[in-house]
Amino acid sequence: MEAVILESTLSGRPLPAELTLLIVMGAWRFNGAGDFTELWIRDIANSNQALYYPDTGEVILDDVLADQSVDAVVVDLETGLEKGRVATGTLFAAGMMACPGFERDFYVASGVHGTLCRVYVAET
Repeated sequence: MEAVILESTLSGRPLPAELTLLIVMGAWRFNGAGDFTELWIRDIANSNQALYYPDTGEVILDDVLADQSVDAVVVDLETGLEKGRVATGTLFAAGMMACPGFERDFYVASGVHGTLCRVYVAET
């Protein structure tokens, strides 16, 4: 089984100079002991655990913006392509978590603010 590592990076790994002051997200494919292939790095200030949908290859992240508001972001795990973004109505990310829904939806909850936001794919 192939594994993909998804983590926030501000570790000892060297980053390009333009990224060193940013909070970024990235994905790396695990090829075996000590062997990783970088898939992508994006400027997303994620503060929560990622929620992964293996059937669609999508990852749910949050992005804390400069004004401290938080967007929910859907990203393709293989490419890093942003597939969707929506404001959650929450300030700061403290205590937030994403929970799977029942169809093409998920919920974002913030214990600190008592906010519950449902994010879903609109029917066209």
